[in-house]
Amino acid sequence: MYVYYVDDKMKIDLVRKSLVVGIVVLFVIMSVFPAVNAAVTSGQTQMETIQVGLSVSIDKPLKGHLYVFNKDWGETSSGDTLIIGSITIKASASGEEWVNFSITGVTRFTGYEPPYEWDWKDGAAGTHLIKVMAYDGEGNETSESLNVKVIMVINAGEVETAEAMLAEAVASGDIDVEIASSLILNSYNLAADTSTNSK
Repeated sequence: MYVYYVDDKMKIDLVRKSLVVGIVVLFVIMSVFPAVNAAVTSGQTQMETIQVGLSVSIDKPLKGHLYVFNKDWGETSSGDTLIIGSITIKASASGEEWVNFSITGVTRFTGYEPPYEWDWKDGAAGTHLIKVMAYDGEGNETSESLNVKVIMVINAGEVETAEAMLAEAVASGDIDVEIASSLILNSYNLAADTSTNSK
């Protein structure tokens, strides 16, 4: 049987070696951990991207702009979105299988590939809600909506509504008086033509 005696010098050497090993291990852990953490974070980000990959936006009309016969005349003073005449509604989406356009709760157009555009030509004077909805193959959906004030006279019964809306737009500084007067005159002429042709 052998008996080993450890003197103080050997004890000090062992402590030093243990400290060195401990420091090396600590540095290794610290250098590896950021990479692991980054990988985990990256995985979370990718998962979140997949989860929120479905999106849709209304590109035209823009909120708070004036459109006269499909042309953007810039921002309105009142912040209202005003549409005079017909307009092409445009939307963009990602992660979608198809896109629906609806006007005040009624679906008017369904597109299965971009560009998602629809010509709105038969609108009535008044306030309407444009809503664009995107759907994916998993049954998920997302949407964006926009309230617009539309001045599109189709028949005689809408002339007064159109005239009141134009007067409001003039008062708020969104439309010039001369342009409004011309539009009102054209509205009466169009309404009269429509009424005559319907007889």
